Amino acid sequence: MQPFDCLTENDKEIVRQWCINYGNAEPQSIEKILATWNKNKRTLFRAFGRKLQISFPIHQKVNSSYRHSKWRNLYSPFIIYDKNDLQNFKYDPRNHIFINDLVEWMRDDLIDILPVSMLKGILEYTKYCYVETGKTNDDKCFAGGAKGKVLKIPKGTKIMRAIRKVLEYYSFPHMDSFNEWRDDISVINTDKEINAELVLSINPVDFITMSDNRSGWTSCMSWIDNGAYSTGTIEMLNSNVAVVAYLRNPQSFTYNDLDIPNKSWRTLVFVHKDILLVGKHYPYQSEALAKIVLDKVREIVKNTVGWKYHYHNQLYRDMIRSYDNNYVRDKDYFQRLNDGHKIYVYTNIMYHDIIEDHSTDYWCCRNKVKKNLYLNLSGPATCMCCGEPIDKDFTNNFSTSIKYCKDCCDKYYCRGCGLVSVEHFKHKIIFKEKVYGEVYTHYGHPDCIIDNFLWDSKDGYCVAKNRLYDVDKTRYKPLTRERLLFNEVCGSV
Repeated sequence: MQPFDCLTENDKEIVRQWCINYGNAEPQSIEKILATWNKNKRTLFRAFGRKLQISFPIHQKVNSSYRHSKWRNLYSPFIIYDKNDLQNFKYDPRNHIFINDLVEWMRDDLIDILPVSMLKGILEYTKYCYVETGKTNDDKCFAGGAKGKVLKIPKGTKIMRAIRKVLEYYSFPHMDSFNEWRDDISVINTDKEINAELVLSINPVDFITMSDNRSGWTSCMSWIDNGAYSTGTIEMLNSNVAVVAYLRNPQSFTYNDLDIPNKSWRTLVFVHKDILLVGKHYPYQSEALAKIVLDKVREIVKNTVGWKYHYHNQLYRDMIRSYDNNYVRDKDYFQRLNDGHKIYVYTNIMYHDIIEDHSTDYWCCRNKVKKNLYLNLSGPATCMCCGEPIDKDFTNNFSTSIKYCKDCCDKYYCRGCGLVSVEHFKHKIIFKEKVYGEVYTHYGHPDCIIDNFLWDSKDGYCVAKNRLYDVDKTRYKPLTRERLLFNEVCGSV
């Protein structure tokens, strides 16, 4: 049995949809894009007893870092500077359902009734209040409610009472989701101990969603936010030593009716026969959790593959004087140091927390090595369209958040929507775009071009909607399929 054989149809569908919607790459086949993962994770798969996940309950006292990370999800929903922010709001599966209901309601029902200051005022109660005191920190007035009276909320009002009054004043239609939100906050404020499920995983779903959740935190590895180093998740996916460790949040995190593990806390643990090393934790640091992870992994690998470690739960300090991942990749540099028995770790494209962040403690179990061990924590970053390696120069020149290779980009990139897809590109047409006087020839799916471009009636070229700033918009007309297909300037199928 191989790792790929243990994937469920739900796992495969999550990977496919995540790649399309947040990686801008449609897999030619799931087996192709996970071929490197399937090969490189075999040792860890064997160490995990031929499982993709191992989970167990834990009990831990709640600290302030834990509470603040939970509050962040409930009190930091959305910021508006003007009505455009509301108009552009899209449902975000990471938000609490109340926050999505609230902002959608403001966008659909209140945006033409209330001034921006009052719309901001409603959200300030869910974002800027003092969580510790649970009371409003200034006086506020609201107008425009159904009864025609002005609603006054004095300073010092209990925050939940204030929010309820405002919502009832404007006849908010989703009070059930507000009550759920309020109850969730109450649980956070009263919990004394975490009773949670700790998961150790080599499942591809957990790698590509490692920083996407409905628990109120994110990082540069997020696919939803197109995080600056999100290509690094693919390196970890294909690494022969990387394991995702996380606390499972019981709140649902769904995307297109697919259930995705909701991570309230997450780290990476690197598993090698001479070292177990825990990386940086998100969204808060926890020495206790790091040591629990190390104890569990050490027990598992001892029982399955016979790996033992002489030193347990120590701080990792071998790279305390290293500050640049580029230097660490230079193996000759460390060989010249000739400093004996250290274990040096590095990554490829992925941001290297252990080098870049020396303010964080990193914990490990380890053996004494006979000579310096030079360990690459990364696997190859592979294309989520074809499964072939992504050329390092392509990511350096283009983006460290890219999820497809140069070859697929050149062949299958749709200029209309940005998707790299063989099936999508079968329907391509040629069209010409004018950008600041320069004319460029592109390929794209006609529906995507119609959605994202306008027709310049004066010059006769397509113009991307997002390029139209401070211009005479009367000259730009909606595109039609007929105009795209039959106008000489645009070309033909």
